[in-house]
Amino acid sequence: MSTVDKATIEIDEFVQREEIDPRNIIRPYYLRPDGKVGHDAFAVIRETIREMNMVAIGRVVLTNREHIIALEPLDKGLMGTLLRYPTKSARRTSISTRSRTSKSPRTCST
Repeated sequence: MSTVDKATIEIDEFVQREEIDPRNIIRPYYLRPDGKVGHDAFAVIRETIREMNMVAIGRVVLTNREHIIALEPLDKGLMGTLLRYPTKSARRTSISTRSRTSKSPRTCST
C-alpha cells in the first residue's frame, strides 16, 4: 500500500461499503495527517467515518489529475482507495454484453 505525501481531499458523500463496485477499485493508499493542525482535523474525519460505519467518497488531485477516492478508517489513519469513474466500467460491461448477445445463433443443415 502506497502513501500520499500532500493532497487535499474533498468529501462529497457517504455510502455503504457494499455500494462500491469492486470493478471500479484501482489501488489503495495509506493516508496520515501532516502536522498538529492536520492531525486534529484528520482524527475528527476518521472517527466520524468510523462511527457512521460508512465509506466517504471524495475527490483528490494526484499527478495533475482528479481522481475519485473512497476513505475508510484504518488504525490511526485512513485507507484511501482510488476508484475508476463508474461510467468507464459500465461502458465496458455493456460493450462486452452486447458483443456476446449480438452473435446470431448457429444452425445445422441436414
